Amino acid sequence: MLTMTSRTMLGKWFERRRGQVSGIEGIFVAFGFAIAPYAFSQAIAMVGWRETWRILAVVVGVGMSGVGWLLFRDNPEICGLRMDGEKSPTANSVLVLDSDHRKEENGISDSLWGYTRGQALRTLAFWAVTLAFASQALSVTGITFNIVSIGAEMGIAEADIVRIFIPNAMVSTAVGFVIGLMCDRMRLQFIFMLMMAAQAVGIAAVANLNRPEMWAVAIVGLGISSGCFGTLTTVVLPRFFGRASARRELNL
Repeated sequence: MLTMTSRTMLGKWFERRRGQVSGIEGIFVAFGFAIAPYAFSQAIAMVGWRETWRILAVVVGVGMSGVGWLLFRDNPEICGLRMDGEKSPTANSVLVLDSDHRKEENGISDSLWGYTRGQALRTLAFWAVTLAFASQALSVTGITFNIVSIGAEMGIAEADIVRIFIPNAMVSTAVGFVIGLMCDRMRLQFIFMLMMAAQAVGIAAVANLNRPEMWAVAIVGLGISSGCFGTLTTVVLPRFFGRASARRELNL
């Protein structure tokens, strides 16, 4: 829910700069996801899993709720703005939409358009995007949550195996920012191809971490795929299916 809400909000606030903004966001998202297993492992070793769980509850439940209350706004129109921070010419103007046409009234730009959920579900693009995201999310989450067991099967100690996430965080952070800039300048299908190819290489390398040379391959492969994933989840749905329905589609 936290991830879905934050990424949907960015997609509704930016259009021309959506890739750039998602790249900046991706710096923090990719680094956070990549470094979290190592940080949690260290915290559990220091204070135990129960105390770590309580600390996370306070940080997320109180800290992030306060940040959301202070900063979150559903869309720029309710603040008298347009996408990308431009001033709205008439604050009370209304953009009228129907399922087949986009209409503009009183000078408002045609930015709040979108497929209905049913229309999106009938497109091949929606399912291609969904399956690519699902593959990345399921495989990388599975590896992350079971990395200690994976290492144990290969005779690698927990303290050693979790260190893989530190260089992985560096790679995914750098890639996420670069991909964000590229999203505004090239077709997204090529970035999807890069993400899926890197994911396949990374997964194959993780299965062979008992070979020292595979560590670098796993770090680069999963780092690239994670960096692409964090940025694409913000950019793709608003660009392909419209801002008005992005939240409904991301929820699916």
